[in-house]
Amino acid sequence: MAALRAEAADGVLHSVDVLTRCHQTPSHALLHAPRVAISILGAPPPTLGFDRAALARQFPEARRSGCTNECDCFFAAPGHATRRRMRRTRTAPSHVELFDDLLAEAQVEQVLRRHGYVDLARMPHTMEWGG
Repeated sequence: MAALRAEAADGVLHSVDVLTRCHQTPSHALLHAPRVAISILGAPPPTLGFDRAALARQFPEARRSGCTNECDCFFAAPGHATRRRMRRTRTAPSHVELFDDLLAEAQVEQVLRRHGYVDLARMPHTMEWGG
């Protein structure tokens, strides 16, 4: 997150599209950049219910997966979902945060490269503790 904080301080970071499960990246709490828009994949608890028809329209290729939220539908067909996500926004996010196993998906990498994204930083999926 230090790399993103530095980008925000330099005025380069305007928005982040976080393509991870929401509980895996405490984005806003670690970024501390109030003027940076953060978009995350929705994953409300199943008890809140879901709109199956809306998910089927948004993620037609994930229909058979039985997904019950945006996050699960996204990961059922990440290449298609990334392409659609990049098309649906008027202004593409300045940065995209994801796990490297998602970047290893050929379609995801192609979409991101086509939109001009480059690998800025690698961040470990662990908390850093000082002593």
